[in-house]
Amino acid sequence: MLSNRKEARRRGKIQLIDATTLKFQLRKNLGQKNCELTPELREQIVKLYLDFEDNEYSKIFDNSAFGYWKVTVLRPQYEKPAYGRILGFRREDSDLVSGIVNNSCIPIVTNLKNAESVLNGNLSAARMFKDDLRVQETYQIGLSQTVTEYSLPMVIL
Repeated sequence: MLSNRKEARRRGKIQLIDATTLKFQLRKNLGQKNCELTPELREQIVKLYLDFEDNEYSKIFDNSAFGYWKVTVLRPQYEKPAYGRILGFRREDSDLVSGIVNNSCIPIVTNLKNAESVLNGNLSAARMFKDDLRVQETYQIGLSQTVTEYSLPMVIL
């Protein structure tokens, strides 16, 4: 029960009553209902409330136990990306890709051939795109070269 008009002994205190174990099991379920509160159980719960004592069903806390601190968390502000890339999609996904392109707040490159027209006017995005292509090409060159293992015979002295 919530009340602004508490007795003097209850002021500054909060009483929590756990009555989940106080129930009378029905002989037969009524839909999802399989237990009920009998008048005797209701009286027991009211008695727990009126006694205002700490026991296995009732716990009493100070108001300060339920207080909270307001904490402001500062996170770094990230800039939105200058562009997005969707390359190598299947033809059957073209409707999905066009939906992404039409609803995006940043330019989306879907084809290397039309990248310059998509990034037209955005110099930083065009510069980043060219750098990304250079990195990708360097990575591909590194993958294509076979690495041969070289080892010296072990000499025991």
